[in-house]
Amino acid sequence: MKDYIKLRIPGERFWAKPLSENTAEIKNILVDPEYGYNDIVSHDGHGNVTALLVKKTYRVFVKYSLKLGEDNVTRRNQILKHFENADYLTEPAMAGLIMVAIPVGIPQDAVIKLSKTCPIKIELDFDEETED
Repeated sequence: MKDYIKLRIPGERFWAKPLSENTAEIKNILVDPEYGYNDIVSHDGHGNVTALLVKKTYRVFVKYSLKLGEDNVTRRNQILKHFENADYLTEPAMAGLIMVAIPVGIPQDAVIKLSKTCPIKIELDFDEETED
């Protein structure tokens, strides 16, 4: 069995760790809110996800403003480090936007509280279906 395979859902391609001939564990944070990092999915053997089997994380967008004349890479890295120090997996999506994988069961209030201690001013964007 391969170490990683490439899977797809409409609009996204991502890496997954094969668990069996037709199941895998997602190894990226995805834009699509239905799927998350470490979620277990079934696939058709040709790279197409057919079902979500186990939901392990949900994705939160962290937005920050870009500052003209400032080192925005350093600012982004401070935000990444802030969440990673709290044991959350992060992925930069684009300038001004980071995706964070939050384990299922961690309440939004805990993430909001963490965001308020970030050294860079940020805004959180939760998907409606993950709200308490």
